[in-house]
Amino acid sequence: MQSTANESDRSKEQLINRREDVIVKLALLNCAVRSYRFETAAKPFPPQFRTAQSDDSKDIEALRRLLSRICRQLVDFLSLDDGSAAGSLRNWLSTGLTYTLERRLPLSDAFSDIQCRVLNLDSLNRPEQPQQHQPSLVYKVYYNDKIKRRFSELKSGRNTFFGYHGSRADNLHSILSNGLCAHLSYGRQPLYGEGVYLSTDVGVALAFASSGTAQPLSDRLQCVVVAEVIDQPDLVKRRRRRCHSNRADDSNEVDDLPNEYYVVSSSELVIVRYVLLFSSIEPSRLLTISASNNRHTTRTTSSRRGYLNRLINDNRAWIGAIVYLLLLLILPRLHAWLSACLAGGVSQDEAELEAALQSAAEASTSSTSGDSTSASGGDEAFGWGVTWGAD
Repeated sequence: MQSTANESDRSKEQLINRREDVIVKLALLNCAVRSYRFETAAKPFPPQFRTAQSDDSKDIEALRRLLSRICRQLVDFLSLDDGSAAGSLRNWLSTGLTYTLERRLPLSDAFSDIQCRVLNLDSLNRPEQPQQHQPSLVYKVYYNDKIKRRFSELKSGRNTFFGYHGSRADNLHSILSNGLCAHLSYGRQPLYGEGVYLSTDVGVALAFASSGTAQPLSDRLQCVVVAEVIDQPDLVKRRRRRCHSNRADDSNEVDDLPNEYYVVSSSELVIVRYVLLFSSIEPSRLLTISASNNRHTTRTTSSRRGYLNRLINDNRAWIGAIVYLLLLLILPRLHAWLSACLAGGVSQDEAELEAALQSAAEASTSSTSGDSTSASGGDEAFGWGVTWGAD
């Protein structure tokens, strides 16, 4: 019974991981196809949306419409397994790409482990990271056997190191499928020559990670990848060290390169190992969607609530400023109104109390005189005065 329960738990966990993998890939594809650079960013492109065999014939508008509909009915999409356009897209995201993603938990430990790899530290010397550099989600990247075998053959016992690379959010779909390209500068002259730029500082990488809309994950997503690099001295440029270098060839060590920079001239020496996502993503909500079996989840409980939460989180400063200004306008008037009410209430209470006391005094005076008159008249009428006088 115990083994059956464990197998059931493992099957459920695998299902959740597969669904979350599809959600993240869907968001990255959605970000790429809505970019003005979709021709290069959306590679690979879903084959079912090609209008002909040529790579240039893409029905991009049909794909965008389908992605918008999927984001509104996400739970239904995750359960599809049919020949529809949405079902074909889901199968392509699940099995048609060269990689799969698996979230690393707990988040703080996963990020600390990555930092130890990047800074070449042991687990006992974990660095402390500023709160603003803490990612929202960390994913391990698993490639297919062909890519793993090719990198292992290139590595062949040589040393490797890790570094951060920040890029536009709409590039991540292509980066994970095709790798980091050493010769794409998009018309800009690289400061330290052509190559893949890496850093040991995640803050430096974040400075180059322009945010993008990646639904159903986030309206403002920043992406940083962690790459493993084969340290081939003639193709990896780094800052010259003051002490003696352990590298066999230090001809590619220069003085003008910042300490936290590496420039790799060959794309074949680089492979992406982790993906760091920075945003106001709610990991618990993503896990809930991945684990949900409800095929009738409404837009109100998922999309709208998530959009409202993201709107609040992304505009906290503006919301705080507006509330502060409203308080400045309202509080003086509220204070004056309360003061007037209290002053008017005290005056009214004093007037009512004075009138009540005066009425009571008048009533007491009239009652005393009336009682004495009626008492004397009564005694005489009943002869009590004669009796008392006799006593």
